[in-house]
Amino acid sequence: YHFPNLVPAPTKLTDMSETPTIYYWPFCGRAGAPIFMLENKKVEYEVKSEMKDLAKVATAFGASADTFAPPIMKWGDSTLSQSVAIAVFLGNKLEFDKGFDQYKVQG
Repeated sequence: YHFPNLVPAPTKLTDMSETPTIYYWPFCGRAGAPIFMLENKKVEYEVKSEMKDLAKVATAFGASADTFAPPIMKWGDSTLSQSVAIAVFLGNKLEFDKGFDQYKVQG
């Protein structure tokens, strides 16, 4: 199945004015794919892993938001949680999908 409306459409590389922030524990774990994708494209990013920071964005820790638990990524107006949703968003934004059939890439 393909659910294109579950992940917000990212703006392409032309909108790199803000630094993405990954909220996750102090190791790669489930945030590994998004971190490696940002590293591969040489995008500067920030990782916040202290509980006080996680508690501001994750409802699992008391935040009033629509993101449950880490990993969570904020980039500009977009806030996403869960590894797959973040990876799909970054794949589009960082143009990892360029030159490939989008349904095969996201399959």
